[in-house]
Amino acid sequence: MSDSGTYDELVGEQIMTCQDVNYALKDESHPCNKIVNWQSTELPELRGLKTFDLSIAHRPEPWAGNLAEAKILFLGSNPSFNAEEEFPDYSDEWRNEKLRDFAARRFEGSKERPFGASDGPTEDMQDRVYLKNGKLDMKRKVTHWNEVRGNVAAILGKDKSEVSPNHDYVMTELVHCKSKGEIGVQSALEFCTQKYLSNVFNASSAKLVFVLGVTPAKQFASLFSQVPAEWGKWTINGVAHGDWPESNAELAARRLDGTWTAKDQLKHTFEMKLGFETRTVIWFPRPGMPPWPRSLNGTNCPIDPEVMDLWRSKIS
Repeated sequence: MSDSGTYDELVGEQIMTCQDVNYALKDESHPCNKIVNWQSTELPELRGLKTFDLSIAHRPEPWAGNLAEAKILFLGSNPSFNAEEEFPDYSDEWRNEKLRDFAARRFEGSKERPFGASDGPTEDMQDRVYLKNGKLDMKRKVTHWNEVRGNVAAILGKDKSEVSPNHDYVMTELVHCKSKGEIGVQSALEFCTQKYLSNVFNASSAKLVFVLGVTPAKQFASLFSQVPAEWGKWTINGVAHGDWPESNAELAARRLDGTWTAKDQLKHTFEMKLGFETRTVIWFPRPGMPPWPRSLNGTNCPIDPEVMDLWRSKIS
Protein backbone atom coordinates (compact mmCIF):
# COMPACT_ATOMS: atom_id res chain seq x y z
CA MET A 1 0.00 0.00 0.00
CA SER A 2 1.31 3.47 -0.86
CA ASP A 3 2.19 5.99 1.80
CA SER A 4 0.16 8.96 0.54
CA GLY A 5 -3.56 9.63 0.47
CA THR A 6 -6.40 10.03 2.94
CA TYR A 7 -7.18 7.16 5.28
CA ASP A 8 -10.20 5.99 3.27
CA GLU A 9 -8.19 6.13 0.04
CA LEU A 10 -5.47 4.00 1.59
CA VAL A 11 -7.97 1.44 2.90
CA GLY A 12 -9.53 1.26 -0.56
CA GLU A 13 -6.12 0.76 -2.14
CA GLN A 14 -5.27 -1.89 0.45
CA ILE A 15 -8.36 -3.91 -0.46
CA MET A 16 -7.83 -3.57 -4.22
CA THR A 17 -4.20 -4.68 -3.94
CA CYS A 18 -4.92 -7.67 -1.67
CA GLN A 19 -2.03 -10.09 -2.04
CA ASP A 20 -4.17 -13.07 -1.06
CA VAL A 21 -5.89 -12.96 -4.46
CA ASN A 22 -2.89 -14.55 -6.16
CA TYR A 23 -2.27 -16.95 -3.29
CA ALA A 24 -5.89 -18.10 -3.39
CA LEU A 25 -5.88 -18.44 -7.19
CA LYS A 26 -3.54 -21.42 -7.09
CA ASP A 27 -4.07 -22.76 -3.55
CA GLU A 28 -7.19 -24.92 -3.30
CA SER A 29 -6.97 -24.90 0.50
CA HIS A 30 -7.19 -21.10 0.69
CA PRO A 31 -10.66 -19.96 1.89
CA CYS A 32 -10.85 -17.48 -1.03
CA ASN A 33 -9.94 -20.04 -3.72
CA LYS A 34 -13.48 -20.56 -4.98
CA ILE A 35 -14.46 -16.91 -5.22
CA VAL A 36 -11.13 -15.80 -6.71
CA ASN A 37 -11.36 -18.47 -9.41
CA TRP A 38 -14.97 -17.59 -10.20
CA GLN A 39 -13.95 -14.93 -12.73
CA SER A 40 -12.19 -17.60 -14.76
CA THR A 41 -15.60 -19.11 -15.49
CA GLU A 42 -16.76 -15.78 -16.96
CA LEU A 43 -13.63 -14.64 -18.79
CA PRO A 44 -11.88 -17.22 -21.03
CA GLU A 45 -8.73 -15.08 -20.97
CA LEU A 46 -8.25 -15.94 -17.31
CA ARG A 47 -8.48 -19.72 -17.56
CA GLY A 48 -5.37 -21.54 -16.47
CA LEU A 49 -3.59 -18.45 -15.13
CA LYS A 50 -1.32 -18.92 -12.12
CA THR A 51 -1.33 -15.22 -11.31
CA PHE A 52 -3.65 -12.30 -12.07
CA ASP A 53 -0.71 -9.89 -12.46
CA LEU A 54 -1.09 -7.81 -15.66
CA SER A 55 -4.41 -9.54 -16.41
CA ILE A 56 -7.91 -8.17 -17.07
CA ALA A 57 -9.32 -9.75 -13.89
CA HIS A 58 -11.34 -7.32 -11.79
CA ARG A 59 -9.63 -6.39 -8.55
CA PRO A 60 -11.53 -6.71 -5.23
CA GLU A 61 -14.09 -3.94 -4.82
CA PRO A 62 -13.75 -1.90 -1.59
CA TRP A 63 -17.07 0.01 -1.63
CA ALA A 64 -19.22 2.29 -3.78
CA GLY A 65 -19.84 5.82 -2.49
CA ASN A 66 -18.14 8.25 -0.13
CA LEU A 67 -17.02 6.11 2.80
CA ALA A 68 -15.45 8.99 4.73
CA GLU A 69 -18.49 11.30 4.75
CA ALA A 70 -21.60 9.16 4.17
CA LYS A 71 -24.25 9.24 6.91
CA ILE A 72 -25.59 5.79 6.02
CA LEU A 73 -23.67 2.60 5.23
CA PHE A 74 -25.17 -0.48 3.56
CA LEU A 75 -23.36 -3.77 4.16
CA GLY A 76 -23.93 -6.69 1.78
CA SER A 77 -22.32 -10.05 1.06
CA ASN A 78 -20.08 -9.43 -1.98
CA PRO A 79 -20.10 -7.31 -5.18
CA SER A 80 -21.51 -8.64 -8.43
CA PHE A 81 -19.71 -8.62 -11.76
CA ASN A 82 -20.10 -6.96 -15.16
CA ALA A 83 -17.43 -8.03 -17.65
CA GLU A 84 -18.05 -4.90 -19.76
CA GLU A 85 -17.47 -2.43 -16.93
CA GLU A 86 -14.39 -0.21 -16.92
CA PHE A 87 -13.26 -1.48 -13.52
CA PRO A 88 -9.79 -1.58 -11.92
CA ASP A 89 -7.90 -4.62 -13.18
CA TYR A 90 -4.26 -5.76 -12.91
CA SER A 91 -3.00 -3.99 -16.02
CA ASP A 92 -0.41 -1.22 -15.88
CA GLU A 93 -3.18 1.31 -16.51
CA TRP A 94 -4.40 0.99 -12.91
CA ARG A 95 -1.73 2.41 -10.64
CA ASN A 96 -1.99 3.39 -6.97
CA GLU A 97 -3.25 6.96 -7.41
CA LYS A 98 -5.95 5.86 -9.87
CA LEU A 99 -6.98 3.02 -7.57
CA ARG A 100 -7.38 5.45 -4.68
CA ASP A 101 -9.36 7.82 -6.87
CA PHE A 102 -11.72 5.04 -7.93
CA ALA A 103 -12.26 3.82 -4.36
CA ALA A 104 -12.99 7.22 -2.83
CA ARG A 105 -14.79 8.92 -5.73
CA ARG A 106 -16.42 6.19 -7.78
CA PHE A 107 -19.61 8.16 -8.50
CA GLU A 108 -17.71 11.08 -9.98
CA GLY A 109 -17.37 9.40 -13.38
CA SER A 110 -17.66 11.70 -16.40
CA LYS A 111 -16.62 12.07 -20.03
CA GLU A 112 -13.35 13.51 -18.75
CA ARG A 113 -13.04 10.64 -16.25
CA PRO A 114 -14.61 7.71 -18.14
CA PHE A 115 -14.55 5.20 -15.32
CA GLY A 116 -16.52 4.74 -12.15
CA ALA A 117 -20.27 5.40 -12.07
CA SER A 118 -22.78 8.16 -12.76
CA ASP A 119 -24.71 10.23 -10.26
CA GLY A 120 -26.86 12.35 -12.54
CA PRO A 121 -27.64 15.02 -13.47
CA THR A 122 -31.06 13.38 -14.03
CA GLU A 123 -32.54 10.37 -12.25
CA ASP A 124 -32.37 8.40 -15.49
CA MET A 125 -28.60 8.89 -15.59
CA GLN A 126 -27.98 7.73 -12.02
CA ASP A 127 -26.56 4.37 -10.97
CA ARG A 128 -25.00 3.42 -14.27
CA VAL A 129 -21.41 2.24 -14.73
CA TYR A 130 -18.90 3.33 -17.33
CA LEU A 131 -18.05 0.65 -19.88
CA LYS A 132 -14.74 -0.23 -21.49
CA ASN A 133 -15.71 1.88 -24.51
CA GLY A 134 -15.73 4.97 -22.27
CA LYS A 135 -19.52 5.38 -22.40
CA LEU A 136 -22.20 4.96 -19.76
CA ASP A 137 -24.10 1.68 -19.76
CA MET A 138 -27.50 2.93 -20.95
CA LYS A 139 -28.99 -0.57 -21.21
CA ARG A 140 -29.30 -1.05 -17.46
CA LYS A 141 -28.85 0.53 -14.09
CA VAL A 142 -27.21 -1.34 -11.24
CA THR A 143 -30.37 -2.66 -9.55
CA HIS A 144 -28.86 -2.89 -6.07
CA TRP A 145 -27.60 0.70 -6.19
CA ASN A 146 -30.88 2.04 -7.52
CA GLU A 147 -32.96 0.35 -4.80
CA VAL A 148 -30.62 1.54 -2.07
CA ARG A 149 -30.84 5.10 -3.43
CA GLY A 150 -34.65 4.99 -3.22
CA ASN A 151 -34.56 3.88 0.41
CA VAL A 152 -32.00 6.54 1.31
CA ALA A 153 -34.30 9.15 -0.22
CA ALA A 154 -37.16 7.92 1.98
CA ILE A 155 -35.02 8.03 5.12
CA LEU A 156 -33.76 11.54 4.36
CA GLY A 157 -37.19 12.76 3.26
CA LYS A 158 -35.91 13.81 -0.15
CA ASP A 159 -36.64 13.07 -3.77
CA LYS A 160 -34.65 10.18 -5.22
CA SER A 161 -32.87 12.57 -7.59
CA GLU A 162 -31.66 14.66 -4.62
CA VAL A 163 -29.67 12.02 -2.72
CA SER A 164 -26.16 11.00 -3.67
CA PRO A 165 -23.57 8.34 -2.79
CA ASN A 166 -21.06 11.18 -3.10
CA HIS A 167 -22.12 12.44 0.35
CA ASP A 168 -25.26 10.71 1.73
CA TYR A 169 -24.54 6.97 1.69
CA VAL A 170 -22.04 4.25 0.83
CA MET A 171 -22.40 0.58 -0.11
CA THR A 172 -19.84 -2.05 0.86
CA GLU A 173 -19.58 -5.80 1.48
CA LEU A 174 -18.11 -8.32 3.88
CA VAL A 175 -16.33 -10.13 1.03
CA HIS A 176 -14.71 -7.85 -1.54
CA CYS A 177 -13.99 -10.24 -4.41
CA LYS A 178 -16.63 -10.38 -7.14
CA SER A 179 -18.98 -13.19 -8.13
CA LYS A 180 -22.62 -13.69 -9.04
CA GLY A 181 -25.13 -15.45 -6.81
CA GLU A 182 -22.78 -15.21 -3.80
CA ILE A 183 -20.65 -18.03 -5.26
CA GLY A 184 -17.61 -18.58 -3.01
CA VAL A 185 -18.81 -16.15 -0.36
CA GLN A 186 -19.43 -18.64 2.44
CA SER A 187 -15.89 -19.99 2.50
CA ALA A 188 -14.33 -16.50 2.20
CA LEU A 189 -16.48 -14.72 4.80
CA GLU A 190 -14.41 -15.22 7.91
CA PHE A 191 -11.08 -14.58 6.20
CA CYS A 192 -12.12 -11.38 4.41
CA THR A 193 -14.03 -9.86 7.31
CA GLN A 194 -11.17 -10.47 9.70
CA LYS A 195 -8.76 -8.85 7.27
CA TYR A 196 -10.68 -5.74 6.22
CA LEU A 197 -13.92 -5.03 8.09
CA SER A 198 -12.33 -3.12 10.98
CA ASN A 199 -10.42 -0.83 8.62
CA VAL A 200 -13.56 -0.10 6.62
CA PHE A 201 -15.47 0.93 9.75
CA ASN A 202 -12.50 2.92 11.04
CA ALA A 203 -12.63 4.94 7.82
CA SER A 204 -16.41 5.43 7.98
CA SER A 205 -18.34 8.13 9.82
CA ALA A 206 -21.76 6.57 9.12
CA LYS A 207 -24.18 6.56 12.04
CA LEU A 208 -26.70 4.20 10.41
CA VAL A 209 -25.52 0.77 9.25
CA PHE A 210 -27.91 -1.45 7.29
CA VAL A 211 -26.87 -5.10 7.14
CA LEU A 212 -28.60 -6.45 4.05
CA GLY A 213 -29.88 -10.01 3.90
CA VAL A 214 -29.17 -13.42 5.37
CA THR A 215 -25.52 -14.13 4.51
CA PRO A 216 -23.92 -10.92 5.86
CA ALA A 217 -26.26 -10.85 8.86
CA LYS A 218 -25.32 -14.34 10.02
CA GLN A 219 -21.63 -13.50 9.70
CA PHE A 220 -22.14 -10.15 11.45
CA ALA A 221 -23.91 -11.89 14.35
CA SER A 222 -21.08 -14.42 14.62
CA LEU A 223 -18.51 -11.61 14.83
CA PHE A 224 -20.20 -9.47 17.44
CA SER A 225 -21.71 -10.80 20.68
CA GLN A 226 -23.74 -7.58 21.11
CA VAL A 227 -26.13 -8.56 18.31
CA PRO A 228 -29.58 -9.24 19.87
CA ALA A 229 -30.99 -12.75 19.60
CA GLU A 230 -34.05 -11.68 17.56
CA TRP A 231 -32.14 -9.41 15.15
CA GLY A 232 -32.17 -10.55 11.52
CA LYS A 233 -34.05 -13.34 9.79
CA TRP A 234 -32.67 -16.69 8.66
CA THR A 235 -33.06 -20.43 9.16
CA ILE A 236 -30.66 -22.65 11.08
CA ASN A 237 -31.08 -26.42 10.69
CA GLY A 238 -34.69 -25.92 9.68
CA VAL A 239 -35.45 -23.65 12.66
CA ALA A 240 -36.56 -20.09 11.90
CA HIS A 241 -34.57 -17.26 13.48
CA GLY A 242 -35.89 -13.73 13.69
CA ASP A 243 -39.00 -12.33 12.06
CA TRP A 244 -39.91 -10.39 8.92
CA PRO A 245 -43.04 -10.46 6.69
CA GLU A 246 -42.31 -12.51 3.59
CA SER A 247 -44.83 -10.86 1.24
CA ASN A 248 -46.87 -7.70 0.93
CA ALA A 249 -50.00 -9.72 1.71
CA GLU A 250 -48.45 -11.00 4.94
CA LEU A 251 -47.32 -7.48 5.81
CA ALA A 252 -50.89 -6.16 5.43
CA ALA A 253 -52.37 -9.04 7.44
CA ARG A 254 -49.91 -8.65 10.27
CA ARG A 255 -50.53 -4.94 10.47
CA LEU A 256 -54.23 -5.69 10.85
CA ASP A 257 -53.78 -8.32 13.57
CA GLY A 258 -51.16 -6.28 15.47
CA THR A 259 -48.20 -8.64 15.03
CA TRP A 260 -46.04 -6.21 13.03
CA THR A 261 -45.90 -3.14 15.24
CA ALA A 262 -43.09 -0.65 15.75
CA LYS A 263 -42.00 -2.79 18.70
CA ASP A 264 -41.65 -5.83 16.42
CA GLN A 265 -39.74 -3.81 13.84
CA LEU A 266 -37.34 -2.39 16.43
CA LYS A 267 -36.05 -5.87 17.20
CA HIS A 268 -33.97 -5.31 14.09
CA THR A 269 -32.43 -2.03 15.34
CA PHE A 270 -29.76 -1.74 18.02
CA GLU A 271 -26.69 0.31 18.90
CA MET A 272 -23.09 -0.85 19.18
CA LYS A 273 -19.53 0.41 18.84
CA LEU A 274 -18.08 -0.25 15.39
CA GLY A 275 -14.67 1.18 14.66
CA PHE A 276 -14.37 4.58 16.29
CA GLU A 277 -18.11 5.29 16.38
CA THR A 278 -21.25 4.16 18.18
CA ARG A 279 -23.63 3.28 15.37
CA THR A 280 -27.23 2.20 14.94
CA VAL A 281 -27.21 -1.19 13.23
CA ILE A 282 -30.30 -2.32 11.32
CA TRP A 283 -31.09 -5.64 9.71
CA PHE A 284 -32.97 -5.26 6.44
CA PRO A 285 -33.79 -7.54 3.47
CA ARG A 286 -31.31 -7.28 0.62
CA PRO A 287 -32.27 -6.12 -2.87
CA GLY A 288 -33.21 -9.06 -5.07
CA MET A 289 -34.48 -12.39 -3.83
CA PRO A 290 -36.39 -13.32 -1.78
CA PRO A 291 -38.84 -10.49 -2.50
CA TRP A 292 -39.65 -9.62 1.11
CA PRO A 293 -41.13 -6.14 1.68
CA ARG A 294 -38.20 -3.76 1.68
CA SER A 295 -39.17 -0.53 -0.08
CA LEU A 296 -39.33 2.39 2.31
CA ASN A 297 -41.63 4.20 -0.12
CA GLY A 298 -45.35 3.68 -0.71
CA THR A 299 -48.10 1.65 0.93
CA ASN A 300 -46.01 -1.51 1.26
CA CYS A 301 -43.31 0.14 3.37
CA PRO A 302 -42.64 -2.34 6.21
CA ILE A 303 -41.46 0.36 8.64
CA ASP A 304 -43.73 2.53 10.83
CA PRO A 305 -43.18 6.31 10.98
CA GLU A 306 -41.94 6.21 14.58
CA VAL A 307 -39.21 3.73 13.63
CA MET A 308 -38.24 5.86 10.66
CA ASP A 309 -38.12 8.90 12.93
CA LEU A 310 -35.76 7.05 15.27
CA TRP A 311 -33.42 6.25 12.36
CA ARG A 312 -33.54 9.87 11.21
CA SER A 313 -32.69 11.12 14.69
CA LYS A 314 -29.38 9.23 14.53
CA ILE A 315 -28.17 11.19 11.53
CA SER A 316 -29.72 14.59 12.17
